[in-house]
Amino acid sequence: MKIVNGSGVAVAGATVSGHWSGLTQDLDSGVTDSNGSVTLNSDTVNKSASGTFTFTVDDVTLPAWQYDPAANVKTSNSISTGAGR
Repeated sequence: MKIVNGSGVAVAGATVSGHWSGLTQDLDSGVTDSNGSVTLNSDTVNKSASGTFTFTVDDVTLPAWQYDPAANVKTSNSISTGAGR
């Protein structure tokens, strides 16, 4: 996941918080690197599970910066696993 400002410039040091749904359900957060990227890992999903799990951003925080969820281009990302993938 990558966080950028309204001008499309990467935002470093922002805390991204959200939740997983589907095959796993938990909360996660991480801090963006110098490229504005953050990697978030869901709880373990059984290798034989078939379906989709999705991470949805709930908030992005950075001192002196205001998060505007209405300006999001994308707020979630899904991964499919199992048979028929």
